[in-house]
Order: sequence, then structure tokens, then C-alpha cells
Amino acid sequence: MVKFFENKSLFPFRWDQVVHGFWHRYPNPESKHVLSEDVLHREVIEKKLHSIRLFTKTNKLPKWGERFINTNVVKIVEESILDPSKKTLITYTEMLDMQVLWV
Repeated sequence: MVKFFENKSLFPFRWDQVVHGFWHRYPNPESKHVLSEDVLHREVIEKKLHSIRLFTKTNKLPKWGERFINTNVVKIVEESILDPSKKTLITYTEMLDMQVLWV
């Protein structure tokens, strides 16, 4: 399994539109799998906004997976760094549940 994945994207929109969309992804009627979104920490360090958010999500498991996993709810931590001077937004996500399955 993949333990690390990196993706860089350029979107054909203004930077402020992309950042606004990122911060306002949820609640979203099209994303019913996202049960909750909580801000755990947010502060400005050296003119950069650092945030830590916790998401609770659910997805239907395939039949074979139900034998190994007794829940379909997972917690995901998202750390982000927004730098308005460079117009960059960097995010790191980590699934907290079921990590033993991905080793």
C-alpha cells in the first residue's frame, strides 16, 4: 500500500477562489460521507496560517473488507499551511483509524 503520496495541482482559477473553496468544502450536500469537520488548532506563525482540522468520514466497505474491519467510520487529521505572500496552500492528511491495515 502507498504510505506517502504527493500531488501538485494548478487550478485555472484565481488563488482567492481556490483557497475559499478549500476552506468551504464541507458541509456539502454532495459529500454525505463527511460526518463532521472540527478545527483543533489555528494560529498565524510568521505570516502563515497554520491549521489542524479533524474530519470524521464514512464509506461503505466492500463485502470482503467487512470481515477485517468492524467499523466504516474513520478519523482523518488535516494539517495545512496557507502562505498569502507566496499564494500557496500546503496540506498534509493522515488517517488515524485502521493504520495497522496499511503497514
